[in-house]
Amino acid sequence: MTGKVITNRRKIVLYCAIASLALIAASLCVKTPAAGNDPDSTYAQEISRNYDFKFGPNPFSPGNATTTTGTFIPGDMFVSSKRCGTCHTDAHAQWRQSAHGNAFREPFYQKNVKDLQTQKGIEYTRHCESCHNPAALFSGALTKNTKVKRPFDDDGVSCIACHSIQSANGRGIGGYVMGEPALLVKEDGTRLLAGVTDQQILNDVPDHRRAMMRPLLKTPEFCGSCHKSQVPHELNDYKFLRAFMVADELQMLFF
Repeated sequence: MTGKVITNRRKIVLYCAIASLALIAASLCVKTPAAGNDPDSTYAQEISRNYDFKFGPNPFSPGNATTTTGTFIPGDMFVSSKRCGTCHTDAHAQWRQSAHGNAFREPFYQKNVKDLQTQKGIEYTRHCESCHNPAALFSGALTKNTKVKRPFDDDGVSCIACHSIQSANGRGIGGYVMGEPALLVKEDGTRLLAGVTDQQILNDVPDHRRAMMRPLLKTPEFCGSCHKSQVPHELNDYKFLRAFMVADELQMLFF
């Protein structure tokens, strides 16, 4: 009787061992998605490898802007405003002559931003470019020895940049959250950009409107994301100083 009990115990131990081995083998066979499978994730990892995180883990400091993912957005996702002008002819012509359309290439701004770059370093210009050239900021171009190509510089504050902003926090100097640009957004939230043709947009205006428009864009808070300036201590090695604050002045006047 005792011999049978011992034999049964051995069988149980053996079965448990086999089951454990089977579970281990199965877990080794399961394919988990690699972090690099997502093109945007791969891009962010590549940029992060040689990026100067001088102001901490937020790659976009010392400005206040960030992205919905908290990391970089490929520069080619910022569609040229010239493409928007294919359909929005009047709006594009007005934008091209506006302060927004010339936000980066305006001579006075260029002189200031180049002086800052020479005196302190390109990473300090993230503070300025969050409002004057968002694509440069979010693509990771504002770091030493960058290999990021910058065809978007001529656009300054482009159509796709403004229309991709998802929320604003009232802090100014890029006090907004940039979403990944999309030309179509489906009802389930799926964002489409790469490969989307003009004809697809014309065939699906509601999804294009969903990608481009949201109530935020018609509010003073949206404009206040940039039309409210300050100099943080990172720039002057002294302390926080308020510059112009048009957004706050408007709020005090009308609200």
